[in-house]
Amino acid sequence: MPLEHQGVKAEVADVYMSIKDGLTDTELMELYPNEAYNVDKFERIRQRLKADENASIRREVKVWYIWGRYWSSVKHAM
Repeated sequence: MPLEHQGVKAEVADVYMSIKDGLTDTELMELYPNEAYNVDKFERIRQRLKADENASIRREVKVWYIWGRYWSSVKHAM
C-alpha cells in the first residue's frame, strides 16, 4: 500500500520499498500508475538488490579445464 507522502521523490521511494518487499511489476503498476512508464527500470533495481545481497556470499566452485582438441580430451578422460 502506498505511503502517504506528497511529491515525485516520495513516490519513487515508495516504489523502491515496494520492490524490496517483493511486489510484481503488475502490482507496482496498479499501486503506482504514474510510475508505469518506468516498468523497465523495476527489473534493474531488482538485479541490483540481488547483486548486493549475494556479494558477501562465498560459494564453492568446481573448475574443469579442457585442453587440446575437445574430442581427444573426452576420449582419454573416459
